Amino acid sequence: MFYVPLLHYKVEDWDSKKQFLLQLYQSVQEHCESGEVTTNYHKDCIKIKQDIGYLFHPEIKKFVNEINCKSYNVFNAWFELSTKHNYHAIHNHGPTGYSSVCFVNYDENEHAPTQFVSPFNNFMDGNVLDHNPQNITEGSIIFFPSSINHYTNPSQSDKERLVVSFNLQIL
Repeated sequence: MFYVPLLHYKVEDWDSKKQFLLQLYQSVQEHCESGEVTTNYHKDCIKIKQDIGYLFHPEIKKFVNEINCKSYNVFNAWFELSTKHNYHAIHNHGPTGYSSVCFVNYDENEHAPTQFVSPFNNFMDGNVLDHNPQNITEGSIIFFPSSINHYTNPSQSDKERLVVSFNLQIL
């Protein structure tokens, strides 16, 4: 009766794109603020938005074709760094459009992917339903509706976890 899309792709030409993303992160790192996680989300980073739209064009194109969309706009992009004990509390990215997370520095043996909360509860017992995406590795990129609540669990790793995220306005 209802469908909530979550699409998972492997980023093309990951090794060179990862190097570009790490350099891009270094260029904005001074604008990052620490809290639950370290992020530049609240800063105006027009360059990141433009670079991200260009860098992930093949993956975005694949996604918008799959959801049968003709036009889109990348309207926000940011990095998020998690160190040991960091987490990102439950949140969403607004009522419309789609969001994406690309796992830049990510060790699948030590890190956990973004967790998603169902927009409806379990019909049998009323409990909240979570979704834990499978087969997430470095270079994975996932797309999901911006309105879906999501979070990260506290990191137990000494290794840093770096993701880049962006929002898509569907036109």
